[in-house]
Amino acid sequence: MRKKFLILGFLFIVLVMTSACSSQSKPNLQSVPKEEDLLILANNISLKTGTNFSGDTVLESEDFIGFNYKYSESQKEYIFTFKLTDEGQEKMADATTKLAETSGDLSLWISDELITSSKVMEPVTGDAFAVYMVDVNEGNISNFVAKLEGRQQTPDVLPGIDDWNKEIISDKPDKTHVRYYVLKEDGNEETVLDVYAMTEEHDLDKDGLNEIVVYLPGEKRNIGIYDLISGELNYIDVSSELDATWSEYMGNMGNLQSKYLNYIEVGFEKGDVKRYEVYQYKNNTLIYLCPFDDTLLMQ
Repeated sequence: MRKKFLILGFLFIVLVMTSACSSQSKPNLQSVPKEEDLLILANNISLKTGTNFSGDTVLESEDFIGFNYKYSESQKEYIFTFKLTDEGQEKMADATTKLAETSGDLSLWISDELITSSKVMEPVTGDAFAVYMVDVNEGNISNFVAKLEGRQQTPDVLPGIDDWNKEIISDKPDKTHVRYYVLKEDGNEETVLDVYAMTEEHDLDKDGLNEIVVYLPGEKRNIGIYDLISGELNYIDVSSELDATWSEYMGNMGNLQSKYLNYIEVGFEKGDVKRYEVYQYKNNTLIYLCPFDDTLLMQ
């Protein structure tokens, strides 16, 4: 039975010619990733006409060289770039030239799971196209990338976060990549989590086990939290969860009473109304404690 890839919710696809000038509303593909920087797609990827799985197949996995992605600060979305083989370019150009005449649809599939679809407004004649992934965030991007690569995201039984290995693949501001992995019985590494932001490990709920604090990219400070609960990896984006302007882990602050160092400051700023509150994290839930001023040392 066919099903939608529910983890992403609603997506919007943008097909772009790399050989043409892009408008401001489209991803900038002037610098398509080099082949050595590309990730390899799984063998069950397809691009089809229409929005049904029964549509004509335009591209299959062998028509792609690979893919890469980055976070767009201006769009506040992840952009995935798919690079095509020479044969893939020909197939794409032929299909989109015909579809552009009637504003027909193209849809992207992983096996029989619909990822996204969009109307084709102009032919795609370059060697790559880009897709905005609107609902992909730090909480689900690792799962989605793993799905595109066709690899299992986590082993069957996960040890606690304290037993994970951490590898900082890159700490550059625009290419940050932190990998967490465990060693299997056969000695091979199993990736548990890929995070594309800097991270720290802290026992936020004071249960003796660490959570992972993610310092999310963006103009405003914001943190996300990964927590392993009953063997399941959970994630929460603090600012999104509370509809806040920004959030910050308080353990890195000075001038605080020591009992508050493991909590989270959250800022709410709307017009002239500003308030700053302290929350405790516990079991994928944020619990209000007090105004931030109450946590400061006496002057």
